Amino acid sequence: MDGITGLTLAIPDFLWGLVFILVLGVLVPVLPISGRVDPRQAIEFSSQFYLAESLLRGEFGVLAMLLTHLVAPAVALALPLMAVITRMLKASLSEAMTQDYIMVARVKGFTRGRIILREALRNAMIPAVTLTGVQFTFLVGGTVLIERIFSYPGIGNMALGAVISRDLPLIQGLVLTFAVLFIAINLLIDMTIVMLNPRVRHG
Repeated sequence: MDGITGLTLAIPDFLWGLVFILVLGVLVPVLPISGRVDPRQAIEFSSQFYLAESLLRGEFGVLAMLLTHLVAPAVALALPLMAVITRMLKASLSEAMTQDYIMVARVKGFTRGRIILREALRNAMIPAVTLTGVQFTFLVGGTVLIERIFSYPGIGNMALGAVISRDLPLIQGLVLTFAVLFIAINLLIDMTIVMLNPRVRHG
């Protein structure tokens, strides 16, 4: 398990993207490797939020196609982050298993599964959740390369195009969007920590 986590952590997201294109798009073509929609599919939506609009309209065939195009870039972007969080969670869980309340739970006769899920995991998740908020910055930064590799029209490609064309109003709008997004994510992380940690909740 440590070897898999280390390998996943050592390979950057853009290299995972190239591997997915080679393996899942060329050698074993099971996933689309370019764009957001099938070029043969006629999309007549009123906005660029295809996923939400297809769901609201009940066009589940289009929704399935959009999700299929999203799988490879999303997994390539998420794998390094998942490895960091997994390593942190494992270390936190190992430390939590040595605490006094775990010893008390063992004396009470709780099974190992219940001890991990009901007692240790809740406390072990706090550092991992905090790290998720920190790593989110790198996750957003990686979207530029991933979207370029998969020719996926997203906010990363838009930001890069705005910088190249020196579109100052668009750059300002994107910076404001990223700032709001970071604030919202960190607020969500703080609320999650409050729910997980009763010492913070009760002062």
